[in-house]
Amino acid sequence: MADLLSSNGGCSTLSDSSAEVTYVKDTIRTWTGRWLLVFDNYDTPCAFTNIAEYFPTAAGDPPNTILVTSRQLECGGLGAHIKVSGPTEAEGLELLISRSGATSGDPDRFARQPKWGKVIVNKLGYLLLAIDQAAAYITIRQLSLKTFLQQLKSRKRLILASAPTTSWEYRKRSDDDNSLRGEHLSVLTTWGLSFDQISGPDPGATRAFLILSAFLNRTYNSEIVFRNFVERSIVGGDGIAWAEQFFLDRRRHSFQFQDTIAALANLSLIQGISFTGQEVGFSLHPLVKEWLQLRCGLRTQKRLKHEAILMTVVLVQTKESDGLPLHTRRDLLSNIDCCMENSRTSLQTTEDKVAYSGILEGHTTTFATFYGRHDLHTAAEELFLESVRFQNNDASTVLRTMNNLGALCIDMSKTREAEHVLGLVLAAKELTLGRDHFRTLNTVNNLENVFTAQLLFDKATDMYQRVLAGYRKTFGNAHHSIIQAYNNLAELAMKRGDFKGANGLLDSVLDAAKACNKGDSDLVIYIESNVPRLT
Repeated sequence: MADLLSSNGGCSTLSDSSAEVTYVKDTIRTWTGRWLLVFDNYDTPCAFTNIAEYFPTAAGDPPNTILVTSRQLECGGLGAHIKVSGPTEAEGLELLISRSGATSGDPDRFARQPKWGKVIVNKLGYLLLAIDQAAAYITIRQLSLKTFLQQLKSRKRLILASAPTTSWEYRKRSDDDNSLRGEHLSVLTTWGLSFDQISGPDPGATRAFLILSAFLNRTYNSEIVFRNFVERSIVGGDGIAWAEQFFLDRRRHSFQFQDTIAALANLSLIQGISFTGQEVGFSLHPLVKEWLQLRCGLRTQKRLKHEAILMTVVLVQTKESDGLPLHTRRDLLSNIDCCMENSRTSLQTTEDKVAYSGILEGHTTTFATFYGRHDLHTAAEELFLESVRFQNNDASTVLRTMNNLGALCIDMSKTREAEHVLGLVLAAKELTLGRDHFRTLNTVNNLENVFTAQLLFDKATDMYQRVLAGYRKTFGNAHHSIIQAYNNLAELAMKRGDFKGANGLLDSVLDAAKACNKGDSDLVIYIESNVPRLT
């Protein structure tokens, strides 16, 4: 800019860059008309001691404007902050079609273009630079939008990394070149610049954390998703590198997590931050998620997918998982969906199953059980069946999974299927474990529920009596399983209309509770609430 002004004004030489800045500011200060000065792509504030020193002042009354564009949130403090959101679908489609020349050619073909264009704009996450790159790719290769969409599936990384060599407005000035020549910026190189700017006590750990996040649910991840896994890593001495930054003196500090998320959001590598109570959560732009995954080789991708699965399993298996707030459980279910997709794309070969069996043993059963507890019965059933196929060489695990599948069928009102599955499981357990083993009795208990749902009360009573006798033999009379068994018999008696018998059974329940010091337990309180129903 200094060269341009000096050539017009007759000044041919300027001693150094400081003189150039002073000359430009002094020249603009003398202008009497209105002007707009743009500092574009101010994405590396550390490269300037103070950008405000470059701002000229106006001599006259006309309102003049200085516009600074940046991906860094902290730059909003320079003046009035205007956050630029993504385009609407119509705006994105208009940009794609106008820049790609898709309106030319056969009118009948163009009539079908918006259909594919809308899909493309959505796939690109409504990101203007990505849409513009896609348009350039389409123009150079003279593709229809439908053909481009097909190529996008298999060549996304190349498409998002490429930029035309001519007539491309987005450039980064080279460090050793003051001309407008320089690196042509693409979506990937732009994010790469932000990725390289990650700083802090341990930039490598922060980058590793961000990449791992790309293998979880992108729409929202709460601190709690990482918490239990991180604590186990530090306390157990596993030494997971990215986890160290969230601890001070081996004690977890929520503010460490919060600071990391805020720093990544400032670089526009995280799409959104939200606070719920004392916890912070974040989301990723869909293309950032894909870009982070594409930075990894296939072996690293598999390792991180398995780490994400293990992290989710640890949270699901904690006692507090059922007590999580509704929105957190909803996000956890989305994480399970993501983990299962990761599993299906990375655990298809025998080599993978052997390599990661220690990490992933039983994860499908864990996720299926969580699905079932949240009434996602179809998804749970599919996972239980998938788990059986995965564990076909481990008889005890298969029986346990089939027992859970039978219980799920009861919840789905598939009593005939439940009776068939549980009957097979019971026969196998009686043969391998014995009639009175507690795992065998667990299956008998599930069959009780089947017969009760089928209104076969005599069969159900026989099963309940068998369970009660088995528990007494195994645990004696003072055990919570005895309390539960008595209560089941009492509720069955009420369903049959035998209120006198139910009353006697409830008395036995309360006696058993006193024997094992369970008088104030939730189960006993529930049982006592049944007593008024008999009066």
